[in-house]
Amino acid sequence: ALLFFALIAFVFVPIGQMVGWYLENGSNGVLAYTINVLASLAGIILYTVLCFFYQPPVIWFLVAGALFLALLWKVPRLGIASAAVVALCAVILSAGAGKGSETYWSPYQKLTLTPLSEGGQVVKYELNTNDAWYQRIVNLSHEFVAAHPDLFRQVPIEWNPYNFPYRFYPAPPSVLVLGAGMGNDVAAAVRNGAGRVVAVEIDPLILDLGRRFHFEKPYDSARVLTVLDDARSYIENSKEQFDLIVFSLLDSHTTSSSYTNIRIDNYVYTLEALTRAQRLLRPDGLLIIKFQVNTPWIAGRLRSLLERVFGRPPLQMQGESGEDAATGGRFFIAGSQSRIDATVSSPQMLAFLRSQGGLDVEEAVLTTDDWPYFYQHQPGLPVNVIVISAAVVFMWWWFVHRTSPGGLSIRWQFFFLGAGFLLLETQIVSKMALLFGTT
Repeated sequence: ALLFFALIAFVFVPIGQMVGWYLENGSNGVLAYTINVLASLAGIILYTVLCFFYQPPVIWFLVAGALFLALLWKVPRLGIASAAVVALCAVILSAGAGKGSETYWSPYQKLTLTPLSEGGQVVKYELNTNDAWYQRIVNLSHEFVAAHPDLFRQVPIEWNPYNFPYRFYPAPPSVLVLGAGMGNDVAAAVRNGAGRVVAVEIDPLILDLGRRFHFEKPYDSARVLTVLDDARSYIENSKEQFDLIVFSLLDSHTTSSSYTNIRIDNYVYTLEALTRAQRLLRPDGLLIIKFQVNTPWIAGRLRSLLERVFGRPPLQMQGESGEDAATGGRFFIAGSQSRIDATVSSPQMLAFLRSQGGLDVEEAVLTTDDWPYFYQHQPGLPVNVIVISAAVVFMWWWFVHRTSPGGLSIRWQFFFLGAGFLLLETQIVSKMALLFGTT
């Protein structure tokens, strides 16, 4: 992280020096500053437009390079050097993905889709986000399962994690899927007889990839309504009630930092969000959170949140991943106790639960809208944030010490004004993100 910070600073320091020179030597300082702010806003709008049209980084660099060259055209030596750097970056960024893979750029992230074949036939697709595994498209249609029994020998299809919720609520009249992704949970709802399915997904490109490539074509079903929205925003604004609500492995993975308020899924797993989700549930309904639990305190946090909302601890069980590559995850099932008890009392389910033994759970502080850091165990500054901050302060001190022979002189009033501004700006951006559903 420190290396990336240094590289960014190395690139922007000369640009900042150039802007500072223009501001200092301009005949009208107020006008120059006004133009600078308006140009910054125009840059944000331009970048937003490029992201909206799914443009790759090579286009970002070419546009930025063209603007930068326009500032340097009076200095041929710098102009030629900058053009060469931009051209080199464009060549590097034009390099394609791996063999057989296709790379896309959504408004949120880099996505790489890879078809996986067996016997010359594509049997699933794997999606990576920012070069880290994200999700898969799997084929669980009756025809495919019948034709490929070996894929389902380890985990029978009736115990497949995507079909699991419908052991507790067969053929529900209405289903809400939050974090619908490329459509595996939506396909499961349709396949298991759901009357109406509302599929909420924030990334338009992921939704489009599911519509184009999913084997069972769930998004083409007349029973499915797709909603392009943030999960928390939909929870807050929806007036409809559902028989089954499924949080479908809703995790932003690499999108944004684990310690910032504006991570995509930050405000989804808070006490206020789950309380609001419960209000969308019909009296006899079930709310199921499916989550990839990697640490016991994440499980403890989800259990405590649901216990606070529903008044009793949720049923926990671990979904199994077989050779069909369906992601397992841990299930947290809350809502209608009569439905849960009826399902758990069956001999098959009792045997399944006994086979899992005890699931690791550790207590953790509840996440709320005032402290929504779901992936942080306890309140406080993470060690990596402290280390990076200390490194930045040291670099600043070293630079000022080397460039100020007269000694270090700090105007503390300006220091605290700047710190207060940054703190206020961060807080406002976070709250506006929650208000407008851009988390």
